[in-house]
Amino acid sequence: MASVLLSCHCQRLQAGFRHLGQHTRLFAKTHYEVLGVSRKASQDEIKAAYINLSKQLHPDLNKSDPKFHEIFVQVNEAYNVLGKPSVRRDYDMTFGPQISGNPYSKTEERIFEQQFGYKPRRQSQETASGHSQYSETGKRVFYDETILPQQPHPINRKGSVKMVMQIVCFIVIVNFVFMHFYLKRYHRNKDAIDARSRRMLQEYQESVRYNREHPEAFKEKLKLAMDERN
Repeated sequence: MASVLLSCHCQRLQAGFRHLGQHTRLFAKTHYEVLGVSRKASQDEIKAAYINLSKQLHPDLNKSDPKFHEIFVQVNEAYNVLGKPSVRRDYDMTFGPQISGNPYSKTEERIFEQQFGYKPRRQSQETASGHSQYSETGKRVFYDETILPQQPHPINRKGSVKMVMQIVCFIVIVNFVFMHFYLKRYHRNKDAIDARSRRMLQEYQESVRYNREHPEAFKEKLKLAMDERN
C-alpha cells in the first residue's frame, strides 16, 4: 500500500512540474543533489554549478513563473552550505553520506498534503534553524557573476566627477582667456580715445588763446570761413 501511495505521489509531482523538466533534480534530498554535483566535487565545481543553475532559475529572469522562486531558494540554501569549506565539512561530518536535507519544496508540500492529508516532515538543518531566505553569500556571488554582467555598466562615479571637473576647469580657462583679451582691447581703445580727446582739447585751448591774443586775425579767419560757406 505504501509503495502505491508513493508511486501516486511521484506521479503527481511529475505532472505538477513537467514544465520544469531539466530542473527536477532540484527536489533531491541532499545539497549535493540539489546542485547536481558529487560529494567529491571541488569548491570550483560547486560554485560553477550554482552559477549555472542561478542563471536559469533566478526569479528576476523568470518572473512569469513563481515556482522558480521556490527552486532558487533551495539552490541558495545548498550553496550557502556547500560553498563554504568549513560549513561543508561540518555538514558532511554531521550528517554523513545519508544526508536527508529538506526534500520538499513548498509546492511539493501542498501536493503531498492534498494527496495524503498531512504535511511531510521537515528534516533539514536549514529549515530547523529557520533559514529559509537566500544566503547572503549566494546572492552576492550570483549578482557579481550573473546579473551584473547582463546589465549596462554603470558610469564610474569617480570618473564622472573627474570629467565634470575637467570640463568646468576648461570652461573657466576659456572664459579667463577671453576676458583677458577683451579687457586688453578695451583698455587699448580707451587709451586711444583719451589721447584723441586730450589732443582735440589742447588744440581747442590753443585756438581760444590765439584768438584772444590776435582778435584781428581771428576776425579775418572767420570772414574767410563765411565766404567759403557762401
